[in-house]
Amino acid sequence: MYRFEGEWITAEEFAERKPVSPYRNVYDGAKETAPGAPADVHVLFRKRAVWKGTGRVYLYFSADDCAKVYINGRFAVQGPAPCYPFHAYYIRKDVTKYMRAGENVLAFHTLYQGLVNRVWVSGDMRHGLLFDLICEKKMLAKSDESVKVRIHSGITPLSVVGYDTQFMEKYDSRAPETDFASPAFDDGAWRTAQKNIYADYRLFPQPGKRLAFQKMYPRCVGKIREETVYDFGREFVGVPVIEAEGERGTEIEIRCGEELNADGSVRYKMRCNCEYRELWVLSGKKDRFEPFDYRAFRYMSIVRPRGCRVLSVCGAARHYPFRLKAECPYREGALRRVFDLCADTLKYSLQEGYLDCPTREKAQYFGDGVWSAMTHIALTGDASLYKKMMEEFFESAQILEGGTALGPSSLVQAIAEYPLMAVISLFGYFYFTKDGKFLTSNKEKVRSVLESYRKLYAAENGLICVHDRWNVVDWPENARDGYDFDLTQGKTVYGFHNVINAYWVIALSVYNKLYGEYPFAGAENAARAYREQFYLQGEHRFIDSAGSRHTALASQIFGLLTGVAADAAAESIAEEMIRKKRLSRSNLFVTPVMFYWLKKTGRRELLMELIADKGAWLNMIAEGATTAFECFSKENKANASLCHTMFAFPALFLI
Repeated sequence: MYRFEGEWITAEEFAERKPVSPYRNVYDGAKETAPGAPADVHVLFRKRAVWKGTGRVYLYFSADDCAKVYINGRFAVQGPAPCYPFHAYYIRKDVTKYMRAGENVLAFHTLYQGLVNRVWVSGDMRHGLLFDLICEKKMLAKSDESVKVRIHSGITPLSVVGYDTQFMEKYDSRAPETDFASPAFDDGAWRTAQKNIYADYRLFPQPGKRLAFQKMYPRCVGKIREETVYDFGREFVGVPVIEAEGERGTEIEIRCGEELNADGSVRYKMRCNCEYRELWVLSGKKDRFEPFDYRAFRYMSIVRPRGCRVLSVCGAARHYPFRLKAECPYREGALRRVFDLCADTLKYSLQEGYLDCPTREKAQYFGDGVWSAMTHIALTGDASLYKKMMEEFFESAQILEGGTALGPSSLVQAIAEYPLMAVISLFGYFYFTKDGKFLTSNKEKVRSVLESYRKLYAAENGLICVHDRWNVVDWPENARDGYDFDLTQGKTVYGFHNVINAYWVIALSVYNKLYGEYPFAGAENAARAYREQFYLQGEHRFIDSAGSRHTALASQIFGLLTGVAADAAAESIAEEMIRKKRLSRSNLFVTPVMFYWLKKTGRRELLMELIADKGAWLNMIAEGATTAFECFSKENKANASLCHTMFAFPALFLI
């Protein structure tokens, strides 16, 4: 653990603001910050440092909400990843290659987003920067009140996209701060930073790896009316980078999207509730457009007036380091195409966390993440992001007893299955890593989650009724196969249903397998009660809920995976249901479980048949997918994300 000599600094506008609790429940309605509260504030810092030219130079830094770091005008690193103030991340980076003998300039571009959403722990009035620059134990520079600071006057918000996810902005290259990272920039008129006296962060080294960056080059596919349209050839997460020149004050419009309209123009009003449209004002010199915040897109168009000249166009992709190690036995054909789609989805979409989609929500949902994590580790052998996700799940229990549905963010969402899915996924983590030390060190945290569920939701017979969290089963609603229980979001519903109790029984079983010397009492009672409540022995069927006679696909599959009924006839019914319904009655959460059951029971031929179904992943490819969709067709969901990491899970079963 590193001890900083620098102190948390900020701009005058934040120095006197006391932190407020940012956490809001997703069903509480209002997600806006307090009237007059700052939002979309870009705060810039500059500091000079002298280096003799020998020895390795390391930068240690943290920021809230985040920062991009430039040394002598070159981009060096960014971060930290989204985190809680009580478990804030700092980053250590060897920056020797960016340094030069003599005077050096460190420049930090920080963002206080100010929205209450699923992306950041923001909207809490906390803003700050902390850094030390060290060479062989000698301090070259640190964050203190000598650092120069200024709020960027050339970036203003235009709109908010997604689920209050990010700002679209107007960038004015005439602003005096435009070249602030350049060593030659004159910061003489800037103020000095102020100490953040309310900084209450507990610092920890950021787990996992730093993001990788890659240039993407498009081809121009023509001009549609006023738009010049570019195709990058594939969807990726990142930003467009444009250089242009024109008369001072000339305004350019940049549009990004995942697909084209019928007339060939960019569909920037996207299906996923994001409208990627930004403005750029030229200075009269050679200017550069590179937005701060990322988005996912394949197509881009530039709307420019006459006399404006575009000099270059490219994209800056960002993703978690991805090196494919697993071999797919299918060298060609349908299954190979599905595998490549899944591998590319993870390669170009994963960030510092397993986001469900990098557009609409940018949320690190644990329910989606457990399948993304197992697929990722199976393909790459890299456990770092999986481990980080599990640690953040345990941290979330400090925000909501039993754990939240997603990683560090201001918007608190509770989904009944997700904490249990996270517990179950520990078995997958151990299977791939054999990391017994991690399991042992978190035993009490795992047990605490289960104890919370028992205390809050368990009945006398050992079943659970999670009445105050959304019970999702599968999503969207038309993928539930008529599941006979009220699953209305935000509604308090009492009653016992199959799937949540199957997760409960399996989670208890997994805990006892992993921690056999310290068993969880009541696991056998829960399994017995599950069988008595949901299994019709004479009919070899698992019903959806207490008092129901209906058997949805999810109920039969989950019932068999609990192990409470080793019944060949029940397995035959499940197989018959799958053959009849195919993938028409499942989507995000039932389909991977169904695939797992098919693999577990040796029904590989049927499993491969489903993966290669023309209405599933092959249909995504037929509809132009280069990253997996959130559903099997763009038309299956009103706000469909066309870049959804969880839907890469078939690769887990193809290797």
